[in-house]
Amino acid sequence: MVYANVFDDVIKAIEDGLYSIINNPSVVLLNIIAFIVLVLIIKKFFWKKITLFLEKRQAVIMEAIDQAEAEKKRAQELQEKSQKDYEAMKAETNALKEKLMA
Repeated sequence: MVYANVFDDVIKAIEDGLYSIINNPSVVLLNIIAFIVLVLIIKKFFWKKITLFLEKRQAVIMEAIDQAEAEKKRAQELQEKSQKDYEAMKAETNALKEKLMA
């Protein structure tokens, strides 16, 4: 119905685009040349800056991950210590309770 017309229009637009590329190879060649020039410009002027930025960002992320892992380990150790202290206090409280009840 309505969607069929929309899909037909999309299919026609895609076919027209593909046929225009096939019928006009100079456009394809020009696009390939422009892409190569763009890649060369990026490599010449920006690639070192981009890779340096990415390396710095990776170092910051790795440092944050290491710090988070250390904090997690510390939190687990504190939790274990708290659990042991709680168990010791509970045992001591029970012992005092037993002593008072006797």
